Amino acid sequence: ILGFIGAARIAVEGRIGATLAPTEWLATFDSHWGCDETGGLYMPNPPLLYGPDYPITITNPDGSVVDEANLIVDVETTPGTVRIDQSAHPSSACHGRSKIRWWAGYEHHDEIPENIKVAGLMLIGHLFENREATTPTAMAPVPLGVEMLLAATSLAGRY
Repeated sequence: ILGFIGAARIAVEGRIGATLAPTEWLATFDSHWGCDETGGLYMPNPPLLYGPDYPITITNPDGSVVDEANLIVDVETTPGTVRIDQSAHPSSACHGRSKIRWWAGYEHHDEIPENIKVAGLMLIGHLFENREATTPTAMAPVPLGVEMLLAATSLAGRY
């Protein structure tokens, strides 16, 4: 059943465009992101986690690391944003390919919206009951099922 739980989590995350459990991500971005006074870099796979247990690390093209104190992080928006305070940090991260490492997901299980939990349970039950790639009878989606539950929360394509 653990395999079904993992598969359902991956399916739900892919459908809604968000991360359910705290997960560390790494990406490379081209120049000029998060280097002006507007906006910032939209962090994929929300919700963005940030704090002592969930650092954000930006590595400049020259290998130096931006001091975390020079980051302006917004975790209140979805998706969260990160930008560099240019008054306190040279613009080396604004030129070339920088790498950013961040955390995303819900820190506590009770923060996950109920419709996502129910959809996950429905998928787990379906996978458990239908372990074969084929079935002798025709199957149909359950009306008002998983898709309806996840569509209400989907972030995919919204940012």
